[in-house]
Order: sequence, then structure tokens, then C-alpha cells
Amino acid sequence: MFQILDTFSDVETDPEIRPNPGFLTSDQWRRAFSRAGFGHAEIAPDIVRIRQIYQHFFTGAICGQKSA
Repeated sequence: MFQILDTFSDVETDPEIRPNPGFLTSDQWRRAFSRAGFGHAEIAPDIVRIRQIYQHFFTGAICGQKSA
């Protein structure tokens, strides 16, 4: 579904920050939150663990917290 949207695939890429268009991996999200100054970022559910069992699982949420 998303692949038909230009804004999904026609994005500026960067070898370290965003190596390819489309969804970010959980590691890429964690690094993005860290670069934005969030000291703690949590992803739910535990996508890394789930993907060890079912590698086509991609859905989750990320929450970050900035120190005052």
C-alpha cells in the first residue's frame, strides 16, 4: 500500500541515517531518537525478539523521553 505513495519511496537517503527509502528498522529509529536528544527510547512490542520467530513482523511503536 505505502509503496504507491511517492512520499514513501522518493526520499533523501543517507548511508548512515537512512540508507534506503521506506520504513525504518527499530535500530534506525533508536539512533534517530538518540540524535534528537532522547536519552531513552523504548519500542513496543519487542520487535527484535518477535522477528527471531517471525521475520516478517514490522509493526510497533516507539516512545522517547528527553531529560529536563
